[in-house]
Amino acid sequence: MTAQQELERELSYRLTQQGWLSELSLVALENRDMLAVLQEACRLVAAGLGTRFAKVLQFLPAENQFLVLAGVGWKPGVVGVAKIPAGLDSPAGYALHAGEPVVSEDQSREKRFRFPQLLIEHGIDRAINVIIRGADQPFGVLEVDSSGDRQFSRHDVDFLQSAAHMLAAAIERQRADELIRENGERVRLALDTGNLGSWQVEISDWTLSCSDACKADFGRQADNEFTYNDLLAAVDATDRRRLRRAFDSAVRKGSEYDGEYRVDWPDGSEHCIHMRGRAIRGPDGVPLRMLGITQDVTQRRRVEKELADYRDRLEQLVAARTAELKRSEADRRRTQEALHQAQKMEVVGQMTGGIAHDFNNLLTVMVANLDLLTDLTAGSERARRLIDNVQRAAARAGQLTSQLLAFARRQTLQPERLDLNRLFDDFKGLMRHASGNAVQVIMQPAREPAICDIDRGHFEAALLNLAINARDAMPRGGTLTIEIGAVELGAADVKEITEVVPGRYIEIAVSDTGSGMTPETIERAFEPFFTTKEIGKGTGLGLSQVYGFVKQSGGHVTLRSGLGHGTTVSIFLPRSPVAAPSEATVPAAPPADVRGTGTILVVEDDDDVLEVATETLTELGYSVLVARDGPEALAILQSNEALDLLFSDVVMPNGMTGMSLARRARRLRPGLKVVLTSGFTPRDLSAHDVPGSEFQLVGKPYRRAQLAEVIRATLASPPQVAGTSDPTRHSRP
Repeated sequence: MTAQQELERELSYRLTQQGWLSELSLVALENRDMLAVLQEACRLVAAGLGTRFAKVLQFLPAENQFLVLAGVGWKPGVVGVAKIPAGLDSPAGYALHAGEPVVSEDQSREKRFRFPQLLIEHGIDRAINVIIRGADQPFGVLEVDSSGDRQFSRHDVDFLQSAAHMLAAAIERQRADELIRENGERVRLALDTGNLGSWQVEISDWTLSCSDACKADFGRQADNEFTYNDLLAAVDATDRRRLRRAFDSAVRKGSEYDGEYRVDWPDGSEHCIHMRGRAIRGPDGVPLRMLGITQDVTQRRRVEKELADYRDRLEQLVAARTAELKRSEADRRRTQEALHQAQKMEVVGQMTGGIAHDFNNLLTVMVANLDLLTDLTAGSERARRLIDNVQRAAARAGQLTSQLLAFARRQTLQPERLDLNRLFDDFKGLMRHASGNAVQVIMQPAREPAICDIDRGHFEAALLNLAINARDAMPRGGTLTIEIGAVELGAADVKEITEVVPGRYIEIAVSDTGSGMTPETIERAFEPFFTTKEIGKGTGLGLSQVYGFVKQSGGHVTLRSGLGHGTTVSIFLPRSPVAAPSEATVPAAPPADVRGTGTILVVEDDDDVLEVATETLTELGYSVLVARDGPEALAILQSNEALDLLFSDVVMPNGMTGMSLARRARRLRPGLKVVLTSGFTPRDLSAHDVPGSEFQLVGKPYRRAQLAEVIRATLASPPQVAGTSDPTRHSRP
């Protein structure tokens, strides 16, 4: 499995877990049966982690044990009945008392804890335990168990903790609901039973007479004397003024009187007393007395305050959970978008690489025929000029194919250890020339050696592409800044970046002061053939070539831009250990005489390529036999035909690759020389059993001189016995 596939699998797995958490959240919010919620939670976390066993352990403090309150996968008679110790020597007990997750990978090698007998009887050998917290003390533990070779990751622990947090919130909500119901029942019972005190005040002399219940509301015994002045004195000084004004108003206006007052009892406690009454008038309308009732509403007000506090707490819990769900949804969307972008770029890359391969076959036919025409039209200046024009066009087409392969990450790279600071010194003249006179170029090397193992030519081409794009974004001039620096990318930095691992990188930041890009343009900037330039002003392959080269080199590229704020493209390349960069070597000139003699078997399923290869080899002095697939070539190899070399395409029909054919040819004819050819690169050819170290490989399109040199050198090399191997060079035009 490739790194890309592994990443996609991990992202898909985490998205699935987010789905299980969302379902659990809905169950917890909609269901008031807590046991049903806990049972459903066990099912969901087991499904989310791909295990058979899960359980909720309720902590019993008086017994220092756990009760298996809910669970899935267990034998009958376990859930709701079985108990296990809650000491620190058990995984669940340690998770409860330490308040941190416990992961046990292999009970046979576990030295920290003793596995409960219940787990051993079920064949459990690994588990995760996380605490389910409560308001005053932990509720218990959420545990997932496995009897197989399941390996739990950090993401699995986070998933289980999220589920435990949801259960803790649901349990706390249920307790709050129960308290609200209990307190409500108490209030209703107090109102139903009444227990109201009655009182009467004669206005003529302010004589108070009251019931025993009224005296009790003011903290007095039934046999205690209790006067109107005693009543006033018991009321808090501030509330006493309100009470007098309310009494006076009721007497004067003949209206009802209603109020609540703080009352200090003789024992020093403070109570809240509700008093209600009205003035009774005589026949002449003169107020005679005040009649009313009292009620101690201290408990009611305390309950109401507790209810208000619980409502506030519930609102806070709901708000916190809502925020957590929003963050979870945002994380899920970002992960899904990263997966979608990676899949889209991979599909576009595969399509682009396939197009480039087919185009290489076409170029092979065109380039080889141009070489043949050059000989046939010798002496004609006009013909030579026309052929040169076509050859230049073919060369540009080859560059286009190379750019397509670069985006698809299928180009052939020849990395060497380079100091980018030194490379900048050699390259800055060309950068200034490419940027134009209207653009000021500022190049800031790193303070320390910036060593990377990269392909020099492709790196320079990538920088040149960025410089040209920056120049085009600043038609009236501006500043182009290229900075090199060493950076450290941690796990959080590369969390949503595919195919990039944490570590030390060299950052090359290319910034301009140009017009900038819209968000829509940024999203598509690295796609091949996408361009915002006028028709004929660009191919749309510049940034895609940069993207492909950097990704194939194990790095990462980012783009930051805004309309009117310029653009910064940052390339991150893996930093290599500091060492002396390799020096460029000058390849030896090929020999002047590349013609030869001998018989060559050419195997090629494309008729046009077969024809031009045959014609080219014939012109070079060789005798040629042809076959269009592996079985046809084997028939010739098994005959008495004299053969000196097998020249075969790699990817062929009828179930036999060029590599398979070459190996069988060596067994049939030990010492037979072999040259393979393909429009794919070695990276792709690994899927066709071509490791790149057994046979000479020449890439398509190839020039006649190149093919002639490879054939001549292979024929001149020492014979090789079947089954042996020597280092092979991949020859490219």
